[in-house]
Amino acid sequence: EMLRSLVGSEMCIRDRFRKTLKAAVGAFNKVCNLLLGIVMVAMFLVLLLQIISRFIAFVPLPWSQDLIVFLLICSVFLGACTATANNKQIRLEFFVDLLPKKLTKVILIIADLISIAFLVVVTSQAFQMTGENMHVIVGSSPITYGWYYFVVGIGAVGMILNFILLIVDRFADLFAKKGKEEVTA
Repeated sequence: EMLRSLVGSEMCIRDRFRKTLKAAVGAFNKVCNLLLGIVMVAMFLVLLLQIISRFIAFVPLPWSQDLIVFLLICSVFLGACTATANNKQIRLEFFVDLLPKKLTKVILIIADLISIAFLVVVTSQAFQMTGENMHVIVGSSPITYGWYYFVVGIGAVGMILNFILLIVDRFADLFAKKGKEEVTA
């Protein structure tokens, strides 16, 4: 009975860890989605302003292109974070899906770990480049190259957090007893 209570408490701790991790990563994802929405609206407005300025007032805005490129980079990396949160990142799963279900989950966990390793390098380099380029101004805009790298780093951190959550869910799914519903596919 003592052994049963220890195993039960271990499962309770593991479940609390998963719930806490899901809540923390979920909050991060909400912020990313909010920022992604703001970035998309800002990109539309800057582009609209540039069109009106160039073709109606005949006065181009030299900083608008630099700002749109920055906003595009923001949308790519915030969008990648959102795609990872929804398990919609680009993968080649045709052959993996032909394997038995448990082996498929193991291979997906390995692929997620490889992705995390890559993203750790990206994050490290992005934050290093952020510091080195915070004083280098982009074209005619007030934005520095450091902010470009900072956005890459934030997006990579978000993807890492979401991959960790996917791995935790896949492990729980892999070792779940039969009869329990699956967490992720």
